[in-house]
Amino acid sequence: MNSKDRILNFVKCSISGIGFISAFYTVINLMIFLSDPSNNRSVGYFRRGEPITDCFWMLLVDMVLLALFIIQHSILASGKVKSWFENYGILDLYRSFYIITTSLVLQILFTNWLSIGEVTLWKLNLTNKPVWFTYYATHILAWIFIYVGNICMDINELLGIKQVFYSIKNLPGPDTRKSQELKKLCSHINHPSFTAFMILFWMTSVMSLDRLILAVIFTVYLLVGCKTDQGDYAYHKSQYSLKCQELRYLKS
Repeated sequence: MNSKDRILNFVKCSISGIGFISAFYTVINLMIFLSDPSNNRSVGYFRRGEPITDCFWMLLVDMVLLALFIIQHSILASGKVKSWFENYGILDLYRSFYIITTSLVLQILFTNWLSIGEVTLWKLNLTNKPVWFTYYATHILAWIFIYVGNICMDINELLGIKQVFYSIKNLPGPDTRKSQELKKLCSHINHPSFTAFMILFWMTSVMSLDRLILAVIFTVYLLVGCKTDQGDYAYHKSQYSLKCQELRYLKS
């Protein structure tokens, strides 16, 4: 391996490492943003005019932030962007770039999000122990499902680490080892933990106006992006049956 290849591999590993660190940091902030009750507070921006005008501008800021996230996700997920990376011979860095830009956009959203605590649909009394236990147990289980779902979908590939490793080792990309059924299933879902995120969006201690907008928009976005059909269901069912057979064989 010559010096040029070493430098190129070092750059690839660095970008992959940045993607991994940014993903880890962003997920922690996402947990706080969606599940921490103390995060549901009124920030106090635009408190200079009429209440209705203030509310309008705060909602406008939040919707722009949500639009920024959706636009970034939609553009990066398009076939044209993937083709651009492939044409320039850096397809192995596509997933890392996707992770880094997603983390950046989410950090912008977390930092600039404006909560409207004055307008609420409901507010849970978390000082009540049964309510407190139900709230935190539900959120903990939802996050466990999300982590397990990502691990089952191959977390190293989702973070872009496997693509870079295979490239450095001059191995075919991870996609070449997947069946057509699995590729089709992956292209029809935009996240492996759809139900868990629905719970996190709607099971909130304070359903303020801004949180309602967030829940509605992300719910619609995930529903539009979910295109599973009967073939995907049949494939998923067959894989589940095979896993059960393997477990029974190992226990025998």
